[in-house]
Order: sequence, then structure tokens, then C-alpha cells
Amino acid sequence: MKIEEVFDIPFIIFIASLIAFSVFVGHSIDGVARKTQKAQKEVKNLQFEHLARKSELMQRTQRTNLEKQLSERKLIIPSTPPTLLKKQK
Repeated sequence: MKIEEVFDIPFIIFIASLIAFSVFVGHSIDGVARKTQKAQKEVKNLQFEHLARKSELMQRTQRTNLEKQLSERKLIIPSTPPTLLKKQK
């Protein structure tokens, strides 16, 4: 009995190449999964930062805070709204 009869060499090479391809694909998928998780963490951090800055901006633009800032700079807040001047012909 010859070794070629027991083992089909081209079939074994084919199976080995499939195994190598499977390992390569597995490692590639792991890399993509790591990059995706990293991007998701970054998105969460950016969302938190956006909400924090938006909240801070909303607090700064409240009328009471604006009045306080103006009074610290010794500016008076007009009690009457501005009037629109019309152009005469």
C-alpha cells in the first residue's frame, strides 16, 4: 500500500488552506470588532461631552444668569424693549 493511496495529498493541501483561511478571517473579524468597540466608546464620550456643554450653555443664557453677569460688569438692563426706527422718505 502506497502513501498516495492512504492520503490524498491535494485534498490535504486543500483542507490545510481552508483552515489557514479560517484562522485569517477569524483574526480579521476580531480586529474589526475591537475597532468598533473603540469607536462606540468614543461616540459615548462625545455624546456626554455634547450634553455637558449644551447644559452649560443653557445655564449661561438664562435671563437671571445674564442679569448677574451684566450687573457684575456694572451694566444696566433696559426696562423697555428696543424700538424700531423707520426710515423717512
